[in-house]
Amino acid sequence: MSLSQVPREIRQKIFDLAICSRVTPPASPSVTQDGRERMSTDAFDGGGIWNLKPKNPALGLLLVTKQFHDEVQHVQNHITTDYYVDIMFVKDFGLWPTWTVPVLPKNQYINSIDATFRIFDPADDLDNRFQHSLDFRGGCGGPETAIWSFYSLLTNVMEMGPGFLERKADFVVKNIKINVLTPTDGAAHYSLAYKDMLPEEISKEEKRRRRRVRGLSRDESTPAEERLTEYITNGLSMVLHIGYHTMRYGMILWESIQESIVISTNGKEHRRFDVEKLVQDYDPRYWGETPEFIVDRRDKYRQWREWLDVRRQAMKEGKELDGNPPVTYIM
Repeated sequence: MSLSQVPREIRQKIFDLAICSRVTPPASPSVTQDGRERMSTDAFDGGGIWNLKPKNPALGLLLVTKQFHDEVQHVQNHITTDYYVDIMFVKDFGLWPTWTVPVLPKNQYINSIDATFRIFDPADDLDNRFQHSLDFRGGCGGPETAIWSFYSLLTNVMEMGPGFLERKADFVVKNIKINVLTPTDGAAHYSLAYKDMLPEEISKEEKRRRRRVRGLSRDESTPAEERLTEYITNGLSMVLHIGYHTMRYGMILWESIQESIVISTNGKEHRRFDVEKLVQDYDPRYWGETPEFIVDRRDKYRQWREWLDVRRQAMKEGKELDGNPPVTYIM
């Protein structure tokens, strides 16, 4: 019996499974390295992200016959905007997302993003182009450059949508779940910043690099997945609790995340950020020291906050959103 002879109700379920099933995560970074493209050459703008462009799972079915085309489109029209992404954290070699995108959002609203982090020691067969793209060395007065790749993973969803396929978009995500798994690649993971090596294998130059690691816990007694969970949590807390140094980075998250971000380790909740509560409870206290700057910053914040409150109310009602804030930089 051919698929066209199967009862339509069963065929619809088959189409649904074919289109909506999660993409099988790569067994290792080596498997998908040839198809990955760097999101940016700028270390401060996602330079550590190596994206694998997702395929349209419905494309082959849409091209079979007009009957299949119509039935597949019917399935697509009823798919919810819940997306999954597997992210391989490859030490020193970047963040490697693999998206499951059954269908692109039809409007600005995304119901959920479910992200899983898996930790890998870089294998010897990985191309040198990936090396040092995720650098945890401290900057000059700022954080380690690796943090910007984690930040860009989040903001790229707001600006480009799932799979990072759109350009200059303005998406809103209702809920984000992040789950960090215990590594299964067999490495000891003494460090999360660099490949595991024996002391005698590390050159003097490499030893100098490793001494400058910032942000990551160096407590080898703490499991690797817990160290990465804590790193992600600390970074998110810093930008979501906006202040003098982080307001410019947290603004887009307040504008684009409707309810919550939940971070877990092996499925056990570690931290929940209630974004709506953070926004409502926020009371800015420090605006700097120069009087004229303080007046200007308060006025800009007032303008932005009035616009933000209107936007967030529109989010709750599912309305089309104004993507043009009156100010884009406060302090």
